[in-house]
Parts: sequence; structure tokens; C-alpha cells
Amino acid sequence: AHTIFFTKIKLCKEIRFERTPGHYIKIKRTGVAYPKTITYKNITQKQFSKMQKKREGTIIYKKRYPVHLDRCHGALNLYNKDLKGLYILELPSNCYTKHFDPLQNNRFSTHIIADITDDPRYDERYLALFGNPSKHPYNIYTIFKDIEHGRQNDPNDIIFDEMKSIDAIRIVLFYCHIEMSRQIAIISTAKDPADALKILNRNLMKSITLLESYEEIFDPVSYQKVVPHLQKLQTIIAPYFDMIMIKKEIEKLYQTMQNPYLLKVVQSAEEKASSEIHRIGRYFKSREHAIIKSQYQLFLKEKSKTDKDYEAQLPLGYTLKVKFHNLYNHILQQADFLDGCDDKKSYETLYTALQDFTLFCALFHKQPVVQKEEHTCKKVEKILKRFEKQQKRNKRLLLLKMLETDLGNHIRKREKKILDLKIKKLLKKEKNFAPLFYRKLQKVKKEPFHL
Repeated sequence: AHTIFFTKIKLCKEIRFERTPGHYIKIKRTGVAYPKTITYKNITQKQFSKMQKKREGTIIYKKRYPVHLDRCHGALNLYNKDLKGLYILELPSNCYTKHFDPLQNNRFSTHIIADITDDPRYDERYLALFGNPSKHPYNIYTIFKDIEHGRQNDPNDIIFDEMKSIDAIRIVLFYCHIEMSRQIAIISTAKDPADALKILNRNLMKSITLLESYEEIFDPVSYQKVVPHLQKLQTIIAPYFDMIMIKKEIEKLYQTMQNPYLLKVVQSAEEKASSEIHRIGRYFKSREHAIIKSQYQLFLKEKSKTDKDYEAQLPLGYTLKVKFHNLYNHILQQADFLDGCDDKKSYETLYTALQDFTLFCALFHKQPVVQKEEHTCKKVEKILKRFEKQQKRNKRLLLLKMLETDLGNHIRKREKKILDLKIKKLLKKEKNFAPLFYRKLQKVKKEPFHL
């Protein structure tokens, strides 16, 4: 009987403790590709028990039986307790010749369910972290159909820790893609498409964040075609939001000032917003968009050579942990770099890092690794909202300054006083924003964050 646990599990490093009859061993491995650098050290039972308290994941219990073949010797691992029902046959590489194929050999063929040679999810370190992948069998193309036909409303319900990263990420991206397609259909028929455009833009941002975070698991040629198209779609719909913002702000101002010239500005903004909707609608009906949509669906559904890459095959739970940690560290690095800077322009560089982290939290809100640090997600989201609020104030300030110039002789003294007062208030908030933003960021830096 073997008892195994891990105290460190990283992509290029693991520390493993193993108990076999009469022996206690510490095994340290470094490197990804074989041969790895492996060191063995005999330890005492007391040391073994002490390190067990610092383990990552669960303890693995298994029995190991030798298997003797004509040309090689292997072993059959029978797992117990948390992994009960899992059996893995280990064979050396020299068995995989024309003389022997375990999937065709009469001795094994009736018992072997799958060849897991290139599937790192069955490495013992990932079994300790996430359990038996065989307990959650899935067919990705069936999942795609369920999402397409509206039988699945939340991708978080069908992705799980031990799912392959390439499959899980494609599922979430496909869900975002179908949601975008639904909103595009609504835009062409709705009287007020504002909500549909907001949902479309939100799913676009999620998709871009996810693709950029997991770039290494996709085929680079296909990836380079897809991401710029999604970014272009963002630029196509952005002017509509600007026109709506102008319309709302001028309407508020008119209630205070009652200047007839402002009604003309409101009407002009409405006409431009309507024009933007027609332009966006024409683009969605264009041949260019149809080709891009077809390419993107193919990109998500088609198996590529990267499906066999190590990173793509890693369990979702592990890569989520790594990506989540990297995104958070990027915020801290940016904050350290800007330490002491309290001007607004310096902190604009942090916007993308804050946004990516918040979107990532929203995408995987049900996953344990994200739930574990939910308080950090909420704090970062608060800072992001504060920053977005300031961005809106900046746009409002720019708009008011332009109005002050455009109104010229059309503005009365009382109205000019109201306008100047509003500009003054916005300038004061702009001046106070950066130091306050800096203080909030320092609090996040002090938060404990353990992954």
C-alpha cells in the first residue's frame, strides 16, 4: 500500500511525500519536460506526519501490483478512498511498439476505457488537487449544441475543476458568442437597443479577456485572425454609447438651464445615435461580419493541434489558479510601479489590469479558486467602478467645456454661472480623485491573498 501527498504543486516544481511499506520518502521534481530533475530523500515517520499538515489537496491512497509482459514490465495502480474506482495501468515507453498495443491486446482491451498517456489531468499531483476526471465525463460537442439551443444558461454549471482547460475555455467563449448572436438579433428589431448593445459589449470584453489570458492554449495562426476582429467590433459599437451619454447629459443640463439651444444639441445627439444604430445594423448584415462569425465558430468548435499541447490538457482548476494569480499580481506590479504618483494619467495605466481581473472573477464566479478570494474580487471591482465613474466625469467635463464654447452668445449670465459651477465641481473631483484612488489601492495591496 502507498500513501502519497504533495506540499507544493507548481507547473515546474512539485514536492511529494510517499510512504511505502517500511519507507518514508521526500521526492522533489523540477522541470516540465522529461527527463525531469528528481531527487529522493529518506525521512522519518515523524517528519512525514508533520509535513502531512502542510499538504496541498487530498491524500492519495493506492495499491500497486506488478504486471509482467513478454517484452516489458509495468504496474497496475488501484486507488482507494477519495479516488476509489480509478485504476491506472503504467507501462514503459518501449511497450508501445508494433509488438504490443494495450488497446488491442486481448489481455487488456476489455478493461481499458481510455489511453491517458498524454493527459496530465491523471498525474497524481492533479488527482490530489481535483480528484478523478472520469467522474465527470463530457462530450464538448453535445455541450455546444445545448448552449446553441438554449438548454444551458450558465457555463459555470458545466465546467468543473478537472475539465481540460482547452475544452472549458472554448465552452465559456462559445457561450459568450451565442449570447452576442442573440443580442445582435435583438438590435435589428428593438426600438431601444441600448440594453442589447450593453450585453453585447460586456460579452465582447469577457471574450477578449479570456482569449488574451489563455492565448498559449490556442493555435497562434487562428488566434491572430480572431482577436483583432473582436476588438474591431468593440470600436464599431463604441460611438453609439458616446452619443447616448451626450444626450442624457444635455437633457439633465436643460432641466437646470432651460436654454433652447440645448434642445437642438439633444436632437442632434438623438439623430446621430439613430444613425449609429443603422450603421451597426448594416455591419451585422454585411458579408464581412458573416465571414468573421463563421471563422470564429470554426475557431471554437474545430480541434486544432494545440489540443494535444501540455498547457491545453492541464486541468481547468490548475490553470485558473495560475491565471487568477497572474492577473492579481499584474495589478500589484502596476501599483508598485506607480507608487507615489498621484496624477490621474498615471493611474489610467491600471485600468486594463483592474478590468481584466474583474471580468475574470465574473466569468468564473462559481469556481472554488475564485470563491476563495471573493473578498479580493469585490474590493478590486469597487476600485474599478470608482475609476469608471471618474472616466464618466472626465467625459462630462469635456462635454461641458465644449458646450461653453459652442453656446457663445446664446448663453445668459445666470446660465453661464450654472455651467461654470458644474465645471468647477468636476475639476475639483478630478483633482481629488488620484490621491483617493491611490489610498484605496494601497488597502488592496495589504490584503492577504493565498493561492
